Order: sequence, then structure tokens, then C-alpha cells
Amino acid sequence: MRWTVILLLACGFSTHGMAKTISEAEREFFESKIRPVLVEHCYSCHNSVDSSEGGLVMDHRDAVLRGGDGGVVVVAGDPGASRLIKVLRHEIDGLEMPEGGPKLDEAIVRDFEKWIRIGLPDPRDQPPTDEELQASSSWAEKLERRKQWWSFQPIVSSDPPADENDSPHPIDRFVNRELESNGLKPSPAADAATLVRRLFFTLTGLPPSPDQATSWTRRINETADRDAVVGELIDQLLDSDNFGPRWARHWMDWIRYAESHGSEGDPRIQNAWHYRDYLIRALNADVPYDQLLREHVAGDLLPEPRINPQLGINESMVGTAHWRMVFHGFAPTDALDEKVRFIDDQINVFSKAFLGLTVSCARCHDHKFDAISQADYYALFGVLASCRPGRHVVDLQSQQELHRTTLAELKTQIRDSIASQWLVESNVATDRLLNPDAKPAKSVGLVDVLNGLRQNVADGKPFQTAWNETVQAQLDQRNAVDAFFANSTSVHWNLGDDDARSQWYSYGTGLEGDSDAGQFSIAIDGQTLLSGIYPSGVYTHGLSAKHPGRLTSPDFQLHDGQAICAEVIGANDASLRYVVQDYPRNGTVYPVTRLNGDWNVQRYDLSYWSGDMIHLELATAMDAPLLTSDKPRSWFGVRRVVVTDNDHEVPRPASEGFLALVESAKSARGAASAGGDVPGDWSQLETLLRSSVRRAVVAWTSGSMTDAQAILLDDCLRTGVLPNSLDRLPELNALVGQYRKLENEIPVPTRVPGLDESVGVDQPLMVRGNHKQLADPVPRRFLEVIDDSPYRSTISGRAELAEDLLRDDNPLTRRVIVNRIWHHLFGQGIVSTPDNFGRLGNLPSHPELLDWLAVRFAKDGWSIKTFIRLLVSSDTWQRSSLPQPGVEKADPENVLLARANVRRLEAEAIRDALLSVSGRLQDQHFGAPVGAASPRRSIYVRVIRNDLDPFLRAFDFPEPFSSVGRRDVTNVPAQSLAMMNDAQINNVANDWASQTLAEATSDGDRNGIAAMFLQAFGRQPSDREIAQSETFLNEMRLVVAERARQRAELGLQINQIESAIDARWQLARERLGDQDESEGQLSTVDVPMPIGRWDFTIGLDDQVGSANVNLMNGARQSKQGLIVTDGGYALTNSIGVPLSQKTLEVWVKLKDLDQRGGGAMTLQSKNGALFDAIVFAERDRRQWLAGSNNFQRTEPFGGSEEAAADRQPVHVAITYDADGQIAGYHNGQPYGKPYRSGGPLTFAAGESVVGFGIRHLPAGGNRLLSGTILQARLYDRALTAEQIAASAADSASFVSEARLLEQLTEVERNAMQQDRASLEQLRRQWKSIPESKLSETGQAWSELARALLSFKEFLYVR
Repeated sequence: MRWTVILLLACGFSTHGMAKTISEAEREFFESKIRPVLVEHCYSCHNSVDSSEGGLVMDHRDAVLRGGDGGVVVVAGDPGASRLIKVLRHEIDGLEMPEGGPKLDEAIVRDFEKWIRIGLPDPRDQPPTDEELQASSSWAEKLERRKQWWSFQPIVSSDPPADENDSPHPIDRFVNRELESNGLKPSPAADAATLVRRLFFTLTGLPPSPDQATSWTRRINETADRDAVVGELIDQLLDSDNFGPRWARHWMDWIRYAESHGSEGDPRIQNAWHYRDYLIRALNADVPYDQLLREHVAGDLLPEPRINPQLGINESMVGTAHWRMVFHGFAPTDALDEKVRFIDDQINVFSKAFLGLTVSCARCHDHKFDAISQADYYALFGVLASCRPGRHVVDLQSQQELHRTTLAELKTQIRDSIASQWLVESNVATDRLLNPDAKPAKSVGLVDVLNGLRQNVADGKPFQTAWNETVQAQLDQRNAVDAFFANSTSVHWNLGDDDARSQWYSYGTGLEGDSDAGQFSIAIDGQTLLSGIYPSGVYTHGLSAKHPGRLTSPDFQLHDGQAICAEVIGANDASLRYVVQDYPRNGTVYPVTRLNGDWNVQRYDLSYWSGDMIHLELATAMDAPLLTSDKPRSWFGVRRVVVTDNDHEVPRPASEGFLALVESAKSARGAASAGGDVPGDWSQLETLLRSSVRRAVVAWTSGSMTDAQAILLDDCLRTGVLPNSLDRLPELNALVGQYRKLENEIPVPTRVPGLDESVGVDQPLMVRGNHKQLADPVPRRFLEVIDDSPYRSTISGRAELAEDLLRDDNPLTRRVIVNRIWHHLFGQGIVSTPDNFGRLGNLPSHPELLDWLAVRFAKDGWSIKTFIRLLVSSDTWQRSSLPQPGVEKADPENVLLARANVRRLEAEAIRDALLSVSGRLQDQHFGAPVGAASPRRSIYVRVIRNDLDPFLRAFDFPEPFSSVGRRDVTNVPAQSLAMMNDAQINNVANDWASQTLAEATSDGDRNGIAAMFLQAFGRQPSDREIAQSETFLNEMRLVVAERARQRAELGLQINQIESAIDARWQLARERLGDQDESEGQLSTVDVPMPIGRWDFTIGLDDQVGSANVNLMNGARQSKQGLIVTDGGYALTNSIGVPLSQKTLEVWVKLKDLDQRGGGAMTLQSKNGALFDAIVFAERDRRQWLAGSNNFQRTEPFGGSEEAAADRQPVHVAITYDADGQIAGYHNGQPYGKPYRSGGPLTFAAGESVVGFGIRHLPAGGNRLLSGTILQARLYDRALTAEQIAASAADSASFVSEARLLEQLTEVERNAMQQDRASLEQLRRQWKSIPESKLSETGQAWSELARALLSFKEFLYVR
């Protein structure tokens, strides 16, 4: 403690003010956001040494609060009253600051507003000296001084000291020595029941079962060798499958685990959950920590990765997924700024998690306090900037290569067999090609040119003249295209050339084939044999479209007015995009092209990105770094890429199939003329065509094919002139059948997010953190306080960085991890700031113990389980939490560990304990994330940045935006409200009560009470607790009976008033019907027939199609309609037609207007990943919305707030037009304003379903609606406003309230108003009385369960 005081005084801090007023987070905020701005823009004119213009000094706290000649400039807690904010925003004439410079960015001003709002936390308690102000010392001198800080000193190995009791455990000897020197007595060992519960929660995150609590408590109490029995329990818990989930969640805090990227749209990090499962497996298997660090930093680069033979995966490769769990903004206009931000995120998390240092504080300048230079920051930046966001296949190579050799052999046999048959049928093929009546389904270049030739001859041109002109035109077009793609003044690649291809980066077994012309693919089903024959280029589906592939170009810098063009082909959501500064998302200026199966020259205007570094990326559907699609079979091909001037148009392509005839003619005559051998008439052309096809077939089988010949044969396939089906080539049935069988056995690869290596680049230092102001490059390396030797790797240097983490002279890594484990076991680390071992962190309470533990940890093979066993087997850890006399006063924070800390359970342990005591917890490990309603352990609940589980958040589940080594432990009203009102708590209490009644109350209440105490607290209740519980139960029985009476009475009154109201509505309907009949009101608007129509007041069948409805999760149908409450929803069978334009229409009555985000009707893909939906109040309170996946087609309509849907059905419709316009309607009238989206979204036939009461699958969270759906309709077009109005008016189930009220007399309307007011009041009273499905006895026990769950003893571990 003495050294802490000396250190803080030396730094100019008041320990009194610091300790009481500034939290670690506030201090870090000031140092990273406020101090740099003050130093840069204020100190030169407003300092304590030589310049205090206007009497204002800004270099220490008291002076800032005092203000200047014009009065105070800041008012703590009130930015609006602080003149400084107006000055920074240039809102006061003559006081625009900084003087003589541009106005500060608004983001900086907002930081100052936040600083003022949180009370101006400021560690600068004293004015700086002249030396401090001038910062005259060099970095080298600062570094030497800062290296003396304890955490940078070498780890010192020392023997455990002796203590008075000659303790056998080394940890006890270190701790007891400090207690003895401070005159404090340790608490005795915790009682057996407390220790058992503590061990279970600490090691597994779950409470002991009643049998476990009873058995282990008895054994510990009865044994003569307590250490042996406790050791046996420790070993059992360490070996439990539940150990991994518990400790993986701690690790996930350190690396800010998330399954989405945040920001607008919050896109998912596909398969991020594999990293969570990887951690669980690794911790259960006790994989050494040093191995896990290597895997986390560079698991994809390890020469001997860790293999999981049971799962058939490379475990090491999964470890790098954490690098990708960064926050990504939406469509940034400055892509380099975004890259700097997300790499800063990576550096921040990496350095805190594994080194306990805030390296990110050195982004703009040398660290203010620690031995971390700005060069250190950019050395690490270069390592990570040399990588790209990627995606790794983790299956073992043997699995990825399954049947590869056999398939390649079969493919050759199939080719040769087809070729021999084609040679036989070449005569027939030419006849068909020259048949003027042949009309292929799609445009085919060869046929188009021949048809043009035929037309020219028909128009009177001599055949040879027409032929020569055609040939010359095609040659000119090909030359123009070739010149365009081989522009010597620009970046260009011909991917059919091995040298060009070697410059690109290939990922995936799909890219292991060659690049020669004549590559082909075999159709995987049906009668068709070949899917295509291709010119030279790169293709992913040579053997199977399941094979993964991602192909990226080198980075290149753009100049003014450039465009990029790529000649590509692909199918099944393969993607093409240009990538600016490694930004992985799409958006307004980040287009993504999905490839559709035909050759195309895709052109992108890049003029917006002049000066930026970009690369081109092609990926199969599941292999894009972020923008994946759930298509297991997907492929792409690419021939040529060029970066050219934006004003250069892509030339019209030639028919390369036709030019194969010219090549054939040249070969026949030895290239005697430019056009080759000229056919004189159609007969000679037929001969040339026949010989050209035959030459192409022969070249195909010999491997000597030209691009033109490949396209000639592909044109023949596409026109059907060559046999390409099993019914025409039956002799191939066996070969193709065998090929397809083996291809079908190829597993769909398992992909995880990761980093791609490209080329190692040293990052230039950014002056003051400004990415637009670069200094000299900084060699990639580790921190200079340990070793400043540059990395010599030609790639990123991650492998070297991993080894530097583990080098013997690095004292940080081992200290940090043993301190983290100590923190999670004892409730506070030896260093109480586990993420910060720098000057702004706290000093270790037991420095010698910390070093001894670091040495022991490495000596024990970096085993986390061995280390945990060492700690929890100590008397120090097993002590009672009750202090000895005088100890609490002498050591209120329990720094010296005289007693155990009482700790509140983490959010996940609370939720898991609730599920456990209720008997609902599922013992199921691993797999995709689940919703909060799932009974699985909390570690499996999805972690979506913009949609975190509110119950977990109430109990301080961390936002995944930064490394969290020490969670907040708050005590706020939201926690009490959650334990009282959350639906999960109600379900837990009911289930627990039912379970208790079924198992433990046969001999009276006492047994049931004892069983509940044992389940909740791991101990037997005292006689006093039993008596109190019995009294509580008896009181609750009376309360429950009274509730039932009141509820029944209110229900009767409600029914009476509802009947009176319904009678008036019926009267109004009858009068309206008479009026319409007498006036002959019939709709004259033609409303088209829907493709799906459901009237839920009648039943669940589709009245016009086959999309009948299936009830899910407790939804039910009655004469009122489809009732979707308490998690219920409904899904139709598949929609059998494709849908692009569409209209969704629904009549719905809501249970209440305060619900948020539920879907009334949705059209969605079967897995819910894609959807268009009618959604209530997802973004804005009581507003209807056109919901869509990741809000891709969603904007607010701006309509009025819903006010009536809780009282009566309302009609809501949304139309989706072909041009992307989306319009909303409410009760037949336009709702707000339509808007233009990027849609419409297309659903293939048989690939979509309609959902009711759900926004989209999977069900859970706020996606579920609560209410009643009366009718719904689905149209395959966008209805007009008139058609919507007519549909709403013609519905037998719906008439607007206003029109009905017009039919009532004034007296009837007044009576209606009074009855509705009374009904609303009665319903409020009725709703205020808890409803339960349990019997009255069960409800009383449920109240006891709820009471026990609110005990501090349930939420805390003693």
C-alpha cells in the first residue's frame, strides 16, 4: 500500500480524490478522449506556466472548475449550462476555439459533453511543472523510467515463506504471512454445505443437486480427512462436462465474444458459435494455456495444429475466430477510417486480454503513463492490417479431399466416353446448328452469329462477302475485348495464365484445379450430364459445387476516375465484390453482385474511392468473410479482370464459339489468310462446322483445347445440338451414377470466421492518430519494452507474435492469466484491475505470490485445471466468509484475504440456477445459439449486439464491445423487477412448485419446504425457517383463494359488459347492412385473387391453395381467430409459387399496445434468414413496420401510432412493388409514406412459408406477437391503393369502428362510451390479479418458490 501512495504522489495525483471520485473506466475515458484534446488544442494558450489567456487555465482540475475572467466555463453534470461546449461549437462570436484553427469534430465535442455530464472526472489534481508541460524528456528516457514499473519487471521465483502454523499449502503461507504481519486472524473453514455450494458454482456454474448437496455435505462432515474428500469433489467437478461452459464464458468476456457486428442491420457473424464450442472443448480437455494462446493468435498458421479426430476438425484453426468479433459500422464513407477503427478494436482486446495493457491508448501519441510507444501500436497494427477478414474450413484435409482422386478419374472417363459419342454425332450436331428453325431458350453467341450471317445472305449479299464481313467483325470485337482486358497502362490479370493466377490468394479446395481451357462440371442430378465446358480461368466446382472457394486479388491503389471490370460466371449466391480497405460488409457504396449462372462482364465505378486501397473478391455462398448465404452448393469462375479508366466502356463481346470455326479454318490452310479458309456456301460452312466441332472434341480429350474451342462446345451444349443427357447417352448411366453417389457423400464443409493472410506490410505511423497524415513505416514487431526486433516474415507476423506472447522474458502473459483465474475464484484479482497492469491499474496485493503462481503455472505445463485445483484446495479459498472480530474494520475490502468474499452470481449462473431448481435445465452441450426462452444453459443463448437478452443484461451481462476482465456488480431496481415480474421467473416458480408438490409433500408441508431449501441453497432449513415458510404458505393459500374469487367476480362483470357492447355492435352491423342494401353499395374495384387466403375464425386451411397452417408452441384456433399468445405462433406449408412482387394483408387484434417487435404476418425462407413481414413496434413505439432481414428493406413509414388494435381488429397491409417501392396501409388507407427499397426480395417456389404471430424464425425474444389474427391474405403482386381499400371494405370480418358508430343513436353511443370505460377499468383490475394454470395449492407453493428465489442467499455465493 505504501508504494501505491508514493507512486500516485510522484505522478501528481491526490490519492484521496482519486480513490473516491474517479473509477477506472472514467479515468480511461479522460486519458483517451479528453486529455489528448486539451494537450493538443488548449495547453499552449491556457496553462499554469507561461500563458493563461483570458485568465483561463486548462491543465489541472481546479483551474478548469474555476474558469477565467469571463466566469466558469464548465458546470459539472450539466453540458447545457457549460460555456465550453458553446465555445467548441463556435456558437459565441469572438470565442471560436481552438483559436486560429478549424472547429473540432462533433464527435470530440460530444466527448466533452459526456465528460461534463459524468461529473468532470479528472486525475490532474496539481498544476504541471514547466518540465511536465514541455515534455522535454525523450521517449528513450521515458521508456527506461517506465520499464521500472512492477509489471514490466522480470518474474522472480521465490520459495513460499514460513508462517506461524507451518501451513502445508504454499498459497496459505504467502497469505498468512501478510495476515500475521498486519495482526489479523483468518476465518475458519467454511461449513461443509457452504463449501459444497461454493465449489459447484465456482467450477461448473451450476448448483449442486439435492442428492449431491446432501451426499457431499455428509461426507465432508463425517470424514476424518476433510482435505481428501474435498479434493475428491474438486477433481470430480474439474472432470465434469459442465466445467468447460462455466470457464469458457469467463474467457468469452476477455475477448468480447459476439455473434453479430453491431451498428445498423447488426449482421450476424456466421458460425461464431463454433468458437464458443471450441473453448468449451479445450477447457474440458485441459488444453495448455500456451497452446490456446498460439491458436488464438495464429491457429491457422501452426505447422502442427491440434486435431480433433472425433469431430474431424482442425481445432487450432477455430481459435482465430475471435479476431473477427469486431464492431463494424454500416457503409462508412471513409473506409480507411473504419479499418483503423476495427483494427484498433482488435489491438485493444488482444492487448488487454493477454497482456493486461491498454496499447490502444498509444494510437495518437506515446502512452501517457506506460512503457508503450506510438511505434509499438503501429507495429502491432501492421501485423493485423496485413491480414484480411476471412473464413476458414476447419474440416480435416482427409475429409475435405474425400473421393477427390476417384472423382477426378471418373470425370476423365466420363469425358472420354462423352467425347467418343460426340465424334460419332458431329454430323447431326452441325445439322441442328444450321437449322434456321432452331431457337435456343437463351441467347447463344454462335447461333446468334450464324443467324446474322443467314440474314445477310437473305438480304442479297454473296455468301463469301457476308462470311468475310462476319469474320472480320467478330475478330475486331475479340481484339477490342482482348485489348480492353490487357491494357498495359492499368492493373489487369488473365486468370487463365498461371503467372497471373499466382499473384492472387486462393482459399479452399475448390480452387485446387488447373486453369486450362476445357474444364467442365458434371450435373449432380437429373438427366443432364454436363453443366458446362469452360475457357481457361479459375473455377471452384471442377469436382463438386460443395467444395469451398474464395479468390482475392492483391491490394492495389485507385487513381482518379477508375473502374474495375471482371469477366465472371457463377451460381447459387456466389458473390463478387470489390473490397475497400478490407471492409467486409455491403452497403450504399459497397455493392455485392450475386452470380446467376451466365458469363458476364461485371463493371464497378470506383471513382468514389480514388486514393483508397482495394482488392477484388469472389466467394462461394458460404465462404464470403461476412456476407454468406445458406447455399451448400455454390460456385464461381473468373477469366479476366482489369482496372481501367471510368470512361472506357466494355466492348461488345465476340462469339468465341464462332471464332473457333475461324481457328479451325486457319489450321486447315496453315493460316494462309487473315480469315482462314473461306467457305463458299452453306454446304462448305457445314463441313467447316463439323470439322471444327470434331477438332474441339479431340482437343478436349487431349488437353490442348483453346478458349474458343471450349466455348464452341459449351455453345453446342446450351443449344442441345450435342447429346448431353442420360437418355441420349445411356451407356454413361453407370459412370455418372457412381460419380454422383460419391459426390453426394462429400460433406458440406464447416466454416468459421477467421483471418486471411496476404502479404506482410509495415504500417506507417499515423501522426496524432490521423490516418490521412502518415509518417515513416514502423516494422512489424512486439512491444519494444520486451523486444523491438522486427519480424522478418513475408506474411503478417502473427506466428511470431504468438511466440512473443510466450517468451521467457515476457513477464506479462503469465501474470495476467494467473491473475484472471485468481479473480474468478476469489472474486478479486491479486491485481484488482485484471485488464490493466499499467500505471492506471492497481498494484498487486501480494506481488511475491503473484510471481510464484506465474512460475508454478508454467512449471505445471500451463494447465488451467491443475492451477485451479491448486487454488481451491487452499485453506485461503475454503475459508468462511464470516470475518473474525476486528478484521472487517481493519481490512474492509478483504485485500489480505482473511475471509472468503461473498459474491453475487453472474447473470448466466443466476439464469442457469433458476432453470436447474425448476427441473427445466437441459443437459445438452454445443450447437447453434438459442433464444432466451430455451431451457439450455445461458452460454448457448445468442449474443447479438443490438439484441442482448434483457434478463441477463439486468444482472450485468457485459456489452461485447471491449475486453471485460471484471464485470460490474450493480444493485439496481431492474434486478428486483426482473426477479418479480419476468416471465421466466413466473415459469420457474410454477414448475418448481409443481415438481415439489409431485415429489416431496406427501407427508406434509415440511418435506416440501426442506426440499426447496436444499435445491435453492444446498442446505437444510432451520426449524425457524420451516415455521416461517409454513406460515407463509398458509397466508398464501388465503391470498390465492381471495384472488380466485375476485378474478371470477371481475370476469363475470366483464362478460356482462362485453355482451352489452357486442349487442350494440351487432345492432350497428344490422343497420349498416340494411343501409348498404338499400343504397346498392357494391365495390367496383377488381381485387385479384390471392395465392393464399386464411380465415382463422373458420379454421386453419388455406382457402385457395395448399398452404395450410400448423400451430406451434401453444397457439390455438377458435371462432375468435388464431390466438397467438405466450410464445405461440403458426406456420404454413411451403408456398408453391415463386414470389417477388407481393402483398401481405392481415386483420389482427393485439393483446396490448405496449408490446414491441412481434410479427403479425411474415413471408420467410424456411430457416427465417430472409423475410418480409408486417411487424408491430419494432423500432418505434406503436408503429407498424415493413420488417426485413437485418432491416435491409426497412424504413419507417412515419404513420400514426396505433391506438385501437387492442380494442378491435385492425386491417394492415404492406405492398412490395417490382421497382422496390414498399407501401403500408392501415384500415384500408395509406399508412404514412411509401419508400423505395433495394428489393423486392425473391422467394423461389417451395422455399418459403408464411408465419403468423412471429417476425421470423427461429422463434423467441421479441419476435413473437401477442394477439388474435382473424384473417390473412397473400398476393403475388403489389395491390394498388384502390384494391387495398376495396379489400379492406369487402371483408366480412371487418368494418371500421367509425362507420359502425355512425349507425348508433347519440344515446346508444354515450352508453357505449360509458360501457367501454367501465370495461377498460375492469380489465385493468382483472389483469392486475395474477393468473395461473396451477391449482390454488400449487399457486401458494409457487409464491413460496418466488420468495425463495428472491433471497440473497440464492443470488450470492458465500
